[in-house]
Amino acid sequence: MAHVRTQICAAIQTIVTGLDTTGSNVFRQRKYSVGRGNLPGWLIYRGREVSEPMENGSPRLMQRTAEFHLEGIAEGDTADDVLDQMASEAEAALSADITLGGLCADLFVSGFTPGPTGDPQGEKPLSSIRLTVQVSYLTTDQDPDTPD
Repeated sequence: MAHVRTQICAAIQTIVTGLDTTGSNVFRQRKYSVGRGNLPGWLIYRGREVSEPMENGSPRLMQRTAEFHLEGIAEGDTADDVLDQMASEAEAALSADITLGGLCADLFVSGFTPGPTGDPQGEKPLSSIRLTVQVSYLTTDQDPDTPD
């Protein structure tokens, strides 16, 4: 089994796959270009996580708060409007299941950051946004693969 963090990332990918504006253009990575043929689209990746014990002893119940990022990329003269529509669709879809089927205690979109715009290949202009999704979940320190 995978770490609950990995399971959460996969669940977020599933939720935002198939939305009207982006369809199947959803990728769990941040290192490689997705190619203009896959735009508009989402990149999903992990951010910062903090943990603290909820009790003493062993095994300890751990409260974990993790950030996941949805980076939206669109091209063209109306890219900002497309990105706003993408954000609207993703926020609504994520709020429909704030426990991700029991993987977490809560999740919400905690931030929106406009990203850089550019035209590195001399083609249509690119624009981006980043939604930060804050997720709270519990595991024991001895079993990070199982939500508690």
